[in-house]
Amino acid sequence: METSLPGSQQKQMQEEQRVLVGRLVEAAKTDGRELVGRDGMPAGLVELVLETALQAEMDAHLGRGHGETFVHLAEVYGADVSKATITAITDRVLEGMTE
Repeated sequence: METSLPGSQQKQMQEEQRVLVGRLVEAAKTDGRELVGRDGMPAGLVELVLETALQAEMDAHLGRGHGETFVHLAEVYGADVSKATITAITDRVLEGMTE
């Protein structure tokens, strides 16, 4: 994965991510959750990361139309996101902004 961070900051971020993942794994073990398999921790973690990234994109580009957002997500992330998904996320963001 390419990044615009200087080498030292990139290494620090990677180490922070390793520590975070280690904490998640330990918490899962302590709670007796599966670490692998269909219902394992990685599946849920991937879903959470993708949802969070999409939410951040929508927050950053809320002024864009659905078509522009679709193109942006495809160009930046290679994501094939449906119009229904973009609409659902946009609706959630707008609800959160009015609370």
